Amino acid sequence: MTQDKRLIEVLTVQMSDCPEGAIGVAVSGGGDSMALLHLMMQWAKVQNRTLKIATVDHKLRPEAADEAADVAAFCHAQGIAHQTLCWEDWNGQGNLQQAARLARKDLLAQWAQQNGLSAVCLGHTQDDQAETFLMRLARGSGVDGLAAMARKTGSNPVWLRPLLGVSRSELREYLQRHGVSWINDPSNDDESFDRIKFRKAQDMLDGLGLTRKRLAQTADAMQLARHALEVETQNLAQSCVTVSELGCVTIDFIQLAQASEELRLRLLSHAIKWVSGAHFRPRLTALKETYANLVRGTAQTLGGCYFCFQAPDLLLVLRETAAMPQTPVSDQPYDHRWQVEFTKSYDHLLVRSVGKDGILQLDHWRETGLSRDIVLQLPSIWSGRDILAVPQVLKHAEFRLSLKTSPKSFVFSIVSH
Repeated sequence: MTQDKRLIEVLTVQMSDCPEGAIGVAVSGGGDSMALLHLMMQWAKVQNRTLKIATVDHKLRPEAADEAADVAAFCHAQGIAHQTLCWEDWNGQGNLQQAARLARKDLLAQWAQQNGLSAVCLGHTQDDQAETFLMRLARGSGVDGLAAMARKTGSNPVWLRPLLGVSRSELREYLQRHGVSWINDPSNDDESFDRIKFRKAQDMLDGLGLTRKRLAQTADAMQLARHALEVETQNLAQSCVTVSELGCVTIDFIQLAQASEELRLRLLSHAIKWVSGAHFRPRLTALKETYANLVRGTAQTLGGCYFCFQAPDLLLVLRETAAMPQTPVSDQPYDHRWQVEFTKSYDHLLVRSVGKDGILQLDHWRETGLSRDIVLQLPSIWSGRDILAVPQVLKHAEFRLSLKTSPKSFVFSIVSH
């Protein structure tokens, strides 16, 4: 079997369970993504599938626009639709690489939804798998951090990584055989980035037996271990967690305390991510400290969440009021999980938490049976200093706030799919 046929076969196997419909491919113009695009073109022709291509320009390098234009020209020559997605929102604060990754995913997800794409393919390779494993190992990551990137994740769209078992060098050789050029991003040689340091150390690691393939195999083993722990955490949640229609998470603290430390911390971490919408779990030390203080009966805040006891044995995980934004009323989800419905446009109205000033205007909130802590962190619609609507507390004929995320998703989303 030729190398070309082997790569096509690998791709075909990895794409065998992709959903029906048009497929998106994220292409930066680098070697990995250009090889993915070229292979996907052949796969789509055989499978009679439509491809659409997107390039993300983060506006961080002046040459990025020209690189996106090169990808667009290549796609145009092949008769494939292409769109450049621009990131304009970098505020210069925090971790640039992390912010860029999250922005890229958000832009691609929006593009996929706007274009009716069932899945988006990403060009991650075996090298990316090995580099990520080493970087996280150096940071002291546990099972989750060391687990391999999944081949298939998410929904609406589904994210696919069909080349995780293929090395970067194989893909470069493939492109050379087909006369396809690619862009060499200068940041790939910038040793101020940890990933590049690990990449350049790989030849030395190969001599010690820590090859890319071996590292990727270990990451795969960690993925299996992670899945097993997620299933056990899900079983624990099914027995000790209830989630209300207002998105409030209640945990039987006695059952939580009886679980192993690993499962205990996993469940608390998941609750924080689900309630706050955070992309990443809190640091382990902070999570352990929070749990230790909860054992003492002390209310806690962590990761945008507020932990308090509804009863001696019932732990409430709520949104931290101070962490909730204040934004104009729009058709976009508020605080990642609330949908605002309104009959006409209201430019002067705001959405925010009820807060201490808001609850003073709610004369009958006690009649709802909700605790003060729950009411304080509910979303609400305001006109100036006046509160107009609060879910289950204050109704308004022209506005409605409802939980966008189903309470059932709390348990379901524990296991990576």
